Amino acid sequence: NKSSHRGVITYRTQKIVQLKNSTIVKIFDSIYKATLEGFDSSCICHCLKQVQKTHKGYHWMYLSDYEKLINKSKNS
Repeated sequence: NKSSHRGVITYRTQKIVQLKNSTIVKIFDSIYKATLEGFDSSCICHCLKQVQKTHKGYHWMYLSDYEKLINKSKNS
């Protein structure tokens, strides 16, 4: 599911969460929005793929994955 915008291919954006000590610091509409605040997109991607643990001291997850994790812990 991709679209072209000014010649750049962009994939359907997913919301991501910035976490500190398992607490949400901020929810971004996309990785791009996080880059506007000085975060590196490739580092965030590595965190999302669990290639690296943290970026600039924060954990990063897709909002959908975070919600699944929270629901799972509530039910167990």
